[in-house]
Amino acid sequence: MATTDVTPLLPTTHIKRIQSIVGSTLYYARAVDPTLLPALNDIANSQAKPTQDTLHKTNQLLDFLSTYPNAIIRYHSSDMILHVDSDAAYLILQGAKSRIAGYFFLSDKIPPPPTIPNPRLNGPILVECKLLRHVVASSAEAETAGLFFNA
Repeated sequence: MATTDVTPLLPTTHIKRIQSIVGSTLYYARAVDPTLLPALNDIANSQAKPTQDTLHKTNQLLDFLSTYPNAIIRYHSSDMILHVDSDAAYLILQGAKSRIAGYFFLSDKIPPPPTIPNPRLNGPILVECKLLRHVVASSAEAETAGLFFNA
């Protein structure tokens, strides 16, 4: 369950800085390092009225980028079968909001059961990480909405 941010608001001079950090790292996150998308999503949700907590999260993001500057995506040859891993997180943000995500990649065909599926994990061709704008009643509804969105 999401907790309410009670830290004080930042001065208006910090708003542009946080917005520029989100904007400049968003391309890098979409093109090279999709693991940054959930953190950027959290910061972007509060960038209009940033608090001390937003500044702390932004500094953590910059520290992470400084610590791990050489992210790469590796692609392997495959049969080009589209695979999608879909997920949802129920009621994790303020205002009864849920997050949905999708990881789209191309790989080999998965063998039928009883063999253990082991597709070669390829680099993503698309990664989605978004807030679900609708209020859902259960985690099953959130998962269904994530599947619908990713389909």
